Amino acid sequence: MLDSVFETATEIVQAVAYEVTPMVVGALDVNGVVERVDIQAIVERIDVERVIDRIDLQLLLERVDLNALLEEIDLNMLMDRLDLDQLLARVDVDAIIERTDLGSIISRSGSAVMIQIVDGIRSQGIGVDSVLHGWVDRLLRRGGSDNHEATARLSPSAERFE
Repeated sequence: MLDSVFETATEIVQAVAYEVTPMVVGALDVNGVVERVDIQAIVERIDVERVIDRIDLQLLLERVDLNALLEEIDLNMLMDRLDLDQLLARVDVDAIIERTDLGSIISRSGSAVMIQIVDGIRSQGIGVDSVLHGWVDRLLRRGGSDNHEATARLSPSAERFE
């Protein structure tokens, strides 16, 4: 019999709660309740490491629009923050030269420049020699030989001296 009394009492309490709950919730000032909640205390109770461990980074990265993100970056500000001297100090120039064979390129370029300089000097010497030879022939009133003219024709730069 006691069980039947408890069962009836439980049904009455549930019916009352069902009728009263909407009135209580409607009368409740939710903003007032939220103002009384200590948000800082709630945040301090959150285990951030555990939350981070549950994040699927691959899924997060798939959702990020990198182009939109890069458009938001101020490259001038980023460049101002870079220490180029420190960055360049970390560059191993010798290793770069070894990998790119830059040393042989510089050597070949230097050799090519020297060959051009020597050829230029030689051509100028031939031209000057021909001009001097012609002047000496005129001073000595010689008929002149065709030899110096042929020598002068070897180099187009020699024409400047005639």
